[in-house]
Amino acid sequence: MGYPSDLLSSRAVVKPGMYAIIPPECRVFNVIPGIEGCRMTILCTPKMGAGFVQHIGTALPGGGTSIPYGASGLIETFIYVLDGEGSLTVTVGGRTEVMPQGGYAYAPAGVGISFRNETDKPLRFLLYKQRYIPHPDPAMQPYAVFGNTNDIEERIYDNMENVFVRDLLPVDERFDMNMHILSFAPGGCHPFVETHVQEHGAYVFCLPSVAPALLELEQVGRTGVKAAAVELAAVPVPERKVRPVTFTVQSARLDAVVSGMFRLSRTSAAAQIRAGAVHLNYTECLRPDAPVAPGDVLSLRGAGKGSVTEVGGMSRKGRQFVTAELWL
Repeated sequence: MGYPSDLLSSRAVVKPGMYAIIPPECRVFNVIPGIEGCRMTILCTPKMGAGFVQHIGTALPGGGTSIPYGASGLIETFIYVLDGEGSLTVTVGGRTEVMPQGGYAYAPAGVGISFRNETDKPLRFLLYKQRYIPHPDPAMQPYAVFGNTNDIEERIYDNMENVFVRDLLPVDERFDMNMHILSFAPGGCHPFVETHVQEHGAYVFCLPSVAPALLELEQVGRTGVKAAAVELAAVPVPERKVRPVTFTVQSARLDAVVSGMFRLSRTSAAAQIRAGAVHLNYTECLRPDAPVAPGDVLSLRGAGKGSVTEVGGMSRKGRQFVTAELWL
């Protein structure tokens, strides 16, 4: 990378939980376990508030994975060859393909992606992983996908004559994600302010009197939908992963508990509360002295969310013990 040609400055903008813009000159190289001979940059992670991990890497000749990437648990993965004169040899399950520029592959949850640059030319690639959300029907399972964007014909996007899209993955409810490439002619723009989150569906809890109207729904916005009644006992309850934390406070007030849960100074915690960055039981609270009790849910924008499980017991210095759980 070398020395900068001017004063140290950055055009990067990172808003945890909202968005991140990181230009190339602001990206650092990272060591990613199981990937060797590649210059890897982390673009986005859950630590920044995202629900996924995204890298851009340069695979040098001979570079690649020593173990499959994303082969654990419910993690699904995707790789895309951005540019370069070389090619990647990619394996998903028992299938191997040699992918030049434009090539991509998707691996279902728990399968993982292995890749290796077996040419003498470097190339750049995008690597992505996220937690898979299973379809309610166990028979509806996604499958490995290989392709190349150069073989996909563009189509007009959402009836806009100057916006074009290529779908890289099947538009199929087996998949809880998709990858697109959008192209814009002069005057074209994306029709949505925010990027949508694709899932198999949603559970809507309602009064019995409202259910008949919801069951007649066939479209929400521009998206076609199908509705069906489900018994409450059949609704899956996701397992919540937590990390317990214990700390002491002079009194169980909001700024003290936020300070202990999220490892901030008391002054910083109070400032975050006054700035509207803290929610107590899903409601913005601007009072640093608001009381906190067991069962309360606290969130700090960009840092996470958790619940207080116990307040009680005194330390030798007369401070109260607080036990909380940070939601992972």
